[in-house]
Formats: sequence, structure tokens, C-alpha cells
Amino acid sequence: MRKRTLVSAGVLGLAAAAGAGLRQDATSLTAAFLVAATVSVVVKEVPARGRRLAAELGAFLVTVAVQRAVLISDGQLQAPFWAVQWYVLLAAGLASLRYAAGFNLAGRVLLGSGAALLGLSGLGILFGGSGGQQLWVLALHAALLLAGLLIGERLFVWWGAAGVAACLMWALRSYTFALLALIAVGLIAFALWKLARAKPAAAEAPPSLEAQPQPESRRDHSS
Repeated sequence: MRKRTLVSAGVLGLAAAAGAGLRQDATSLTAAFLVAATVSVVVKEVPARGRRLAAELGAFLVTVAVQRAVLISDGQLQAPFWAVQWYVLLAAGLASLRYAAGFNLAGRVLLGSGAALLGLSGLGILFGGSGGQQLWVLALHAALLLAGLLIGERLFVWWGAAGVAACLMWALRSYTFALLALIAVGLIAFALWKLARAKPAAAEAPPSLEAQPQPESRRDHSS
């Protein structure tokens, strides 16, 4: 009991110091280290069954604290697009750990959350994003497609494929003929795929045998 009380007091002290430090730019980096120390103590002390969840929540809090120290200056968030990508990568990393541990449902939720953030950030740079940002979104959607293939999740395979196709179509929007050719190739591939999956036509029924005429019964002729 005494140990738990001391640990709780220490955690509260670290959390209070971190919260105070995060308010100022000059002390925000030190506060981020205090947040990491607080998380490590909490993860070590919680029961084993809740340790994984505590570590995941702690990773999120540490990410927020580090972003506060690195990307926020004078109350302004620098590079909002890249700030979102931190959480995309965090969700992907946590999802991979969940899948590796056999918790497929939690992994699916985490990976889906990261994919949703990636898609929303991609929509946000449609008209004002740089080439590097668009290439990043394309690469991560391709990685999502490959991840879906590796873990056997068809949802993420289609999600990644749709993202890659959308990125390519947007990149080729100024090249009308190339875009039309790409659409035509896609339609042809879809048609061939449907034909390959179509069930073979039912075999025609064999022609029914016509009834053979029965030979007339021989009449007994009376002599």
C-alpha cells in the first residue's frame, strides 16, 4: 500500500510538472520528457492485463507532447499536414503490434483509423499541397495495400488500391488523353476480371431421345 501511494504521488507530481511545462515554448521539450517518464512509470505499475492499453494511450500522449515542443511555436501549429502524419504512423505502428500479438480486431480498428486520417489529409492537399505531400499520400496508400495483402484484410487492399488510383488520376488530371487511357485500361481490367469470375454457362441439355415406334404386334392369320 505504501509503495502504491508513493508511486501515485510521484506520477501526479510528474504529470503536474509536465502540464505546467507544456504551456510555455521554452520548457515544452523538457515537459515532453516528463510526460514520457510519467507514462513509463504508469505502464510499469498497472496490472498486466491493462498494460498494453496503457502503453498505447501513453504513446499517444507522448506524441502530443513532442509535437507541442517541436511543431507549435507562439501558439501556431507548423506544417499541419505533417503533424497529422505523425498520428497516421503511430496508428500503423500500434496496429502492427496488435496484429503480431493476435488481437486482429483492435489492429483493424487502429489501422482503419490511421487510413482514415491519411485519406482526410490527402483531401486537404488536393488544391494546395506540394508534390512531396502528394507523393507521401500515394506511397502510404500503396503501403496500406501491401499491408492488407500481408495480413489478409481485403478491406485495406481495396482501400489502398482506391487511394493509389485516386492519387494517380489526380496527378494526371492535366493530361486528358493519358487519363482517359488509364480509365480505359481500368475498365478493360475490370471486365476481364468479371469474366474470369463468371460462372461457366450451364451446359446445354442433351437432346431428348425421340420415342421409338413400337413394332406392331404380329397378327395371327387364320389359315
